[in-house]
Amino acid sequence: MNKKITSVLVIILIIGSIIYLQKNKDNKEIVEQPSKEEKIETTKKLAEPDLTPAPNKSDITSLKASIKKEMSESVYFDEVIDFSKSEEEFFAKQAPTSIYSNAKELIKQITDCLTDFCSMSADKDGYFDPKNTVADKVLARNLKLLYLVSTESNIFDYNIDDLDFETIFKSQNNFVQENALKLYLNRYQEQADIVKLFNFSNNIQEEVKGTFYAMLDEVTKQDPYLRDTFLSSLNSELKNASGYTKIEIIEKIEYLDIDKEEAKKAFDSICSEKSDKIINAFNVNLKKNKGASITYKTICN
Repeated sequence: MNKKITSVLVIILIIGSIIYLQKNKDNKEIVEQPSKEEKIETTKKLAEPDLTPAPNKSDITSLKASIKKEMSESVYFDEVIDFSKSEEEFFAKQAPTSIYSNAKELIKQITDCLTDFCSMSADKDGYFDPKNTVADKVLARNLKLLYLVSTESNIFDYNIDDLDFETIFKSQNNFVQENALKLYLNRYQEQADIVKLFNFSNNIQEEVKGTFYAMLDEVTKQDPYLRDTFLSSLNSELKNASGYTKIEIIEKIEYLDIDKEEAKKAFDSICSEKSDKIINAFNVNLKKNKGASITYKTICN
């Protein structure tokens, strides 16, 4: 009898111990479980984008030395070189009139020193990228800000006639050229203005060529002379450019509003192309074009 009682007590003790340990484990998990607020904060941290590092001090010093003191020591300059904020974020927190006057002035001053890279040179390791200087980055940023002013606000005396676009397009930076194209075409669409752009085309970087022709497609549609110039220029580019440039242009074909006759004028040179890679890319992108009836055969046969 005593043995039975002892056995029962042992079993009860074992069960009690298991229950006790399990409760402690549950309590520990509850304590260690992050709160809802902590989870949200953690998610926020993980979701934060990488911020673009600020330009190094020596490059900023060189840029400051190349522009007027009034601009280099201004609040606007200090704020606009803070690349942790996008142009849209910067624009949202500034008065459009302030951006208009300051961005335009800074663009003019950087344009004046572009030919010598605004006194920038190789770093201590001998590295220098003429296509991506701090001057280029600040110039591209202000071109975009000025474009935002022109599209998102209404400045009574808005005028960019005093900007030297010919020199700006000589920058080797892709973003400078793309932003300059947008700004220019948003303001100038007369025949003489577009002809000027075609004259600048030799300075357009390979990576921007496709965008260049895609943007000029729409503004040349209503003018027979400009349209013919556009198609001839496009055909010449596809005939004489490097393979890389040809691919860049071909990848933008889907955005062109072009009919059969125009396609023959624009893409005639493709028919004598020797590279299978370029021909294949042409076929693939031509199928994406809005003019679904245009095919390689309709152009080259």
